[in-house]
This record gives sequence, C-alpha cells and structure tokens, in this order.
Amino acid sequence: MAKPKKLTLKYLEILKPVYIEKNYPVPKWIFFSQALIEAGWRVELIRSKSTFSKYIYIHKGDKNFKIRFSNHKPNKGQQETNDCDFYVGISNGQVITTEMVLKKILGGM
Repeated sequence: MAKPKKLTLKYLEILKPVYIEKNYPVPKWIFFSQALIEAGWRVELIRSKSTFSKYIYIHKGDKNFKIRFSNHKPNKGQQETNDCDFYVGISNGQVITTEMVLKKILGGM
C-alpha cells in the first residue's frame, strides 16, 4: 500500500475548488478530515489505486483509527477481519454516515 499523505487544512481548501469546478459536490471525506484536524487530530490519507476508496488514518494521543470512505461495498472477508475501524458509506449489512463516525470519534466513543 502507498505511504499515507499527511493532510492539512490548507491542502484540503485547495482540493475543494477542483471538485466544484467539475460540478461535483465536495467529498464528505474532505469535511470529515477538516473537522478532525480542527479538533487536534493528525489526519493522513491513502487513495486506493484500483477503486475510488479513500483510507483516512487519524491519530491523537494513544488513539488511532483507520476509516474507509467508499461508494461500494468492501471485500466481505476484509471487513470481517476488521481491517478498518469504520466503513463510511455502503458496507456489508449497513450504511454508516460521515456524521455518525464523527460523533463516535469526537464524542469519545
């Protein structure tokens, strides 16, 4: 897997117009990442090379989470082995929203 890219508020602000100019909505993972950076988390991104999935790694103190943002179901075997802490979007058996995950993380779980 590729090396994670550390995200900054400045970088995320630069990304927004790229989507807007192409008449796409700004992806939820960008807003999610901004909220966590503003809350003091270190946020890193890996973009899948074979799908449109984004893997967000967040770190604060001794807390570390891996969150998958995707518009398709994850591999069921990988999900069953808990390869991510949260699956935002469609997963096997449920739909989890960005807001639900933010509430769990920022609310202290």
